[in-house]
Amino acid sequence: MFVPEEEVRFRLQYSSDLVFLYATLVIEGYREADYPDGGRDFTGTKITKRIMYGIAGQGYDEFIVPGGTLGFTPEEEGLITLTGKMTAKVIFGNELENGHVADPVFTSNETYVNMLVMWDFDFKFLSTPYSASGSVFTIDTMYNARNSIGEYSATDAQSYRYFLYDENYRLVHDSGELYQWDSVIYGNNRYTFRKLRDGKTYYVRAKLTLNGGYTLYRGYEPITVSYEDIPQPTDKVTLENVTGGIKITADLSDTEHTKVTVSRSVLNTAEFLELASVDSTADSFVFTDSYAVPETSYIYKISVYNGDTAADELSGIVKCDSGAVTISDIEGSYSAVGNITKHPINRNDRGSVLEAMDAKFPYHIINGSPDYDSGTVDGLFAPVEECEIVTDNADYADALRAWLNNGRAKLLTYYTGEAWIVAVSWVSTTDPDNCDVYNTSFNWTQIGDADDLSDYSRLGLVTT
Repeated sequence: MFVPEEEVRFRLQYSSDLVFLYATLVIEGYREADYPDGGRDFTGTKITKRIMYGIAGQGYDEFIVPGGTLGFTPEEEGLITLTGKMTAKVIFGNELENGHVADPVFTSNETYVNMLVMWDFDFKFLSTPYSASGSVFTIDTMYNARNSIGEYSATDAQSYRYFLYDENYRLVHDSGELYQWDSVIYGNNRYTFRKLRDGKTYYVRAKLTLNGGYTLYRGYEPITVSYEDIPQPTDKVTLENVTGGIKITADLSDTEHTKVTVSRSVLNTAEFLELASVDSTADSFVFTDSYAVPETSYIYKISVYNGDTAADELSGIVKCDSGAVTISDIEGSYSAVGNITKHPINRNDRGSVLEAMDAKFPYHIINGSPDYDSGTVDGLFAPVEECEIVTDNADYADALRAWLNNGRAKLLTYYTGEAWIVAVSWVSTTDPDNCDVYNTSFNWTQIGDADDLSDYSRLGLVTT
């Protein structure tokens, strides 16, 4: 695969008895008229040169085919690139006619040149035009890998990348090279941009590199940002800070109902995470959000259903203000209320310095692309509100130790506003003062992004 506008090099290896002969590279063309939007003729090309070079006794030479000879870069609405196959062979001889070998003494094997099969709609943005109602917005792209013609897997996605530009086409975000594209037929991919500003227009561009080496681009697709109106809080909902989260109390006495769901969004992001769905007919609904991150303001929606019919929707706004370190999963939540040691936080070390022989300066080697935090927590975990005196937390510490080892991903939040989705290890309990007041410590390693709501469902923190 190649970019049609750029030159292509064909490498030739030959035996020593052919040295000083003429060699003509013959590339046979094809016709694309059977494909959508018509087509055009590519009759191929012939390039002749006298061969006289070798490397370590092996005859070796290159034919350079100028850009634009074997194909064209299409317009946005046409075929995105070439279709089918071409053939290439080399003819050797002593005599030339019209600048090419006329009386061959030897003809090489014929080689197929795979041409990428791709239509314009095979790589595209979905659900355009894009309009964001908050600072977080997810785009969808689709790529249809056509594997029926050409070298197997050459059209599969190798890597991809997204670029975000401001209204003046200045780059404001680069996703970096990503490798998790699902290469099944009609494979869709999602990427989320954050920190979009209200009233602004952005442009997104997508890049897809295939196993065969071809690179596809799409863009620039506009994203217009207009924050949605903040819902008016209702007096039927009470939101209060408690140790390790936000307690939600809803008065449903005036509404006939059979089910209640609780969702929340960071203020002005318009990205809601459903925390719970509960079958209930009670007049009062109570739920504690243990995934709330300190120093963050949230909108909560309480959706009330009577059977399959939406009966009411209540909302409230609150800022999480917790002085605890909290670790939670779908089964439980525990908070450290004293003697908290939460450092150091380590960023994974991707780079290493290598001193090479006979080099003045060392090399900096980047080992892969992982990018995550890790650290240690040691604190007094107890079932009390902040500032209360703890006299005996042995049972609580024992339950916490068993829960930390249940194998589930967990959300770890610090009272500073930092948060990670983590896996834990090296869990231990100590009694530093020998007075039956136990500290619990554990190591943690980040395995998900606390800002990425898809990680909550992917790692089992929520059920939907």
